Amino acid sequence: MAGHRNRAGLLQRLVGEQAPGGPPAEFVRRLPPQAHGLDDRAGPIGGVTEPGAQTTEVGQQRGVGQRAFRGGRERLVAGRSGQPGHVVDREAVGHVPIGPPRRLGSVGVRRGAVAGVVVAVVLATGGAIGWHLATRAPVVELLPPRSAAVAVSAVSAAAAHVTAVPGVAVGAVVDGQVAWIGQAGVPAGTVFQAGSISKTVAAATVLTLAGQGRLDLDAPVTSMLRSWSPAGFPHPERVTLRALLSHTAGIDTAGYLGEPADRPLPMTADSLAGATTGAPVRQSLRPGSYAYSGGGYTIAQQVVEDVTGRPFAEVARSEFLQPTGLTDSGYGCTQEAETHPRDTAGHLADGTPAPRYRYVEAAAAGWCTTAADLTRLAAWLASNDPRAVDMRSPAAGTDGRYGLGVERWGSDVVGHPGVNRGFHADLWVRPAAGAALVVLTNGDDGGRAADAIRDAWNDAA
Repeated sequence: MAGHRNRAGLLQRLVGEQAPGGPPAEFVRRLPPQAHGLDDRAGPIGGVTEPGAQTTEVGQQRGVGQRAFRGGRERLVAGRSGQPGHVVDREAVGHVPIGPPRRLGSVGVRRGAVAGVVVAVVLATGGAIGWHLATRAPVVELLPPRSAAVAVSAVSAAAAHVTAVPGVAVGAVVDGQVAWIGQAGVPAGTVFQAGSISKTVAAATVLTLAGQGRLDLDAPVTSMLRSWSPAGFPHPERVTLRALLSHTAGIDTAGYLGEPADRPLPMTADSLAGATTGAPVRQSLRPGSYAYSGGGYTIAQQVVEDVTGRPFAEVARSEFLQPTGLTDSGYGCTQEAETHPRDTAGHLADGTPAPRYRYVEAAAAGWCTTAADLTRLAAWLASNDPRAVDMRSPAAGTDGRYGLGVERWGSDVVGHPGVNRGFHADLWVRPAAGAALVVLTNGDDGGRAADAIRDAWNDAA
């Protein structure tokens, strides 16, 4: 079964958080029975579950951090000290180069019987969260469909039986064309937060501006920045837009938790200075090799704003979204003070409504979209548009596992996951087959729904 093959490539992640001035956090993690890839040198945070067990938890200190698997899908959960845990963007464990075993503190990692083991250790100072990645992420499979009718029948039936989240919207592309849009638990045209799929849109926006001659992908961004400076970066000449979009500029801020809706949103430059994470964006990693960084996309956002003199969200809408036909998408659900009637609320894993969070980091996490628009984006990404081709191509320093704004799963499938607190989305595209599948959900457990729908597609192929 395709689903079993997909679930074999499970990640392993450790997450913790440290209060300002406090000692490093211990970690809480939950592992599925299949995850047996940790080195036995890992010590107190390196155990795995016994066969058939549901979870193994290891102690925690100051703050909340855990990773949870449901139905074979991993969710990364974290929270600040004294607050409930929430899902943190799964973006933080994108693809990383395969290499020899490395030691991360007291944790040793090796590639064992289970392919695709990743360990992430949180670097937390002043409440900021970061992830160090080792080895690689799982392979995602999206098989070419036998026909549009078979694919649509399979995914529509799977979507109708989703119970993991209050609402789900799905789209399918077959033979390069939008074949079907459907939803369950929400009205047609519902707007969801798309999490890190925002990076795909951001990359497309930057490439559009580069094609117009307004941006240079390979020039140091210091030549284009006006409102913020990478002061103290050891290698500022290595920080180019191409490096930022491929996560190879050595930037260390992995992702963002969002700001409570009742707080004013800071400016992009304020976020880069640490207003939303508690620590400034820095170049503390080795440039030229892959290290997932939402902070890198926030630098790219500042470049766009400084060069155009307009907010990034406005530029993305006028230069890429609207010309591409994504007219129901934007950034209002994550940036505006009030919600709109079509915006859906996020939900915690138990189904209760999640608090609303806003993101000044539009390029990294702020995109809002419908199933119809996300499906159109998938069809565009599968097309021969030169920007889409550039985005799908493997970027230097990523060992072929990332392009510009898209993850690459082998040579056949590209796309991106997206997880904001209370939301989960997936974009999977098989360009050579002209096929794609997208899933938007309004719940922390949306990974289960997405896996079930993709499994149905693959089983019918």
